[in-house]
Amino acid sequence: MTRKRANVSEKKQRRAYVLRMIGEGWGLSELTTHVQDSWGLSRAQARRYVKDAHTEFVNDYEVEDSGLLFACIDKLERVARTSMEKGQYSNTIGAIKLLNEMLRLGADQKSMRAPVGYGQGWRR
Repeated sequence: MTRKRANVSEKKQRRAYVLRMIGEGWGLSELTTHVQDSWGLSRAQARRYVKDAHTEFVNDYEVEDSGLLFACIDKLERVARTSMEKGQYSNTIGAIKLLNEMLRLGADQKSMRAPVGYGQGWRR
């Protein structure tokens, strides 16, 4: 039995889907298996989709040594996603804090002052 080949619009939709999943923190191996199972592709075809989408994802950022950065981002996003699913919110918060520090998103609170009297205890 022969399978129906994907047309151009289906390929674009698939590529956009894979790109979105990479952005959501799926690991490349995990995503390749998911793509393979979802669309009934061979492992090589699934790898091509993931590789092309990952290349596009990396090219959107201008970072030296992007391979290391994206490997770390990939792992942290996966930790955050799986921790959230398991209800381990402290792990989720820790992973998101590290992502913030790595990417310098500006969501840190270091510039905020502590309230007056914070940490000083009660004095009589």
